[in-house]
Amino acid sequence: MLKKSVGLALLLTLPLCAQEGDIEEYIGQVTNIHMSKSNEVKVGIKLSEDETIECFGDDLPLYFETGYGYSESWLDFLLLVNRTRDTVRIGYSPNINSNCEIEYLAIMEKDGILGDDDNTSSGDPSLTRTGDYGNIALINTNGLNSINYSASHSYGSDNAASAFDGHILNEQINNHSEVPVQRGIWLMKKDVDNKDDEYWLQVEFNQQVEISSFRIVLNKQSLGLKRLPKEVTIQISDDGIDFVDHDAFKLNNMPDQRALLTSKASLRYFRLLINTNYGDKFIEIDELELFAD
Repeated sequence: MLKKSVGLALLLTLPLCAQEGDIEEYIGQVTNIHMSKSNEVKVGIKLSEDETIECFGDDLPLYFETGYGYSESWLDFLLLVNRTRDTVRIGYSPNINSNCEIEYLAIMEKDGILGDDDNTSSGDPSLTRTGDYGNIALINTNGLNSINYSASHSYGSDNAASAFDGHILNEQINNHSEVPVQRGIWLMKKDVDNKDDEYWLQVEFNQQVEISSFRIVLNKQSLGLKRLPKEVTIQISDDGIDFVDHDAFKLNNMPDQRALLTSKASLRYFRLLINTNYGDKFIEIDELELFAD
């Protein structure tokens, strides 16, 4: 069975604004984000009982200012890692008399990959896990083939299975994948005259699985066209007929992002219901990955 990656690939590194010698680095999780009418975004972090940082303010010790070219990207990044509980690196300027200004942000790079001789695995050991994060929904793994994937709509040949083939447009993102299915993207056109129409993408597993999180990837060209889903609902079912809502998310306008479910979902059918997208008449997902940690 393929080994599971339990770490994080480098997703985003933001610009360094101070000299290396002037900054300290925090490694951990973001716990809170506070925005007010001022031009500051304050950030809370998780500290162990014996851990301290050289900043004033226990609850929200770090901050950055809005209004700069990087500010919106930083806020999107922090909202994302707060939701996924990823471990991050935050560079800051020490200041024991006030909150510390953030100088850079980065995701931890592949921290904790299991080696080839390590048989340790979390979750169901019978499942094959692929890619950087342990995707269990890749086509031609875990008994899945094209008939296991479906969608409410598809545009041309860009069908549901294309969102589970380990490829985005013109690029392979899963080293364990084979050839792309058609163009490697799922695409559909909204019916603007039918406000009650539902748009969804779905995978049917051949056994009961427990899903803990998911990942959505979109190529940058389509991101610029505003095709990315924005507000989504996770629906689950055991029979493919009766679905229940399990979680709801507002996705950031980023090409590669993951979301952690509030609780694990035991299911055979996983459905991503797309309530809104970022504005285009087309909705697109290049890759949907599911994880069972």
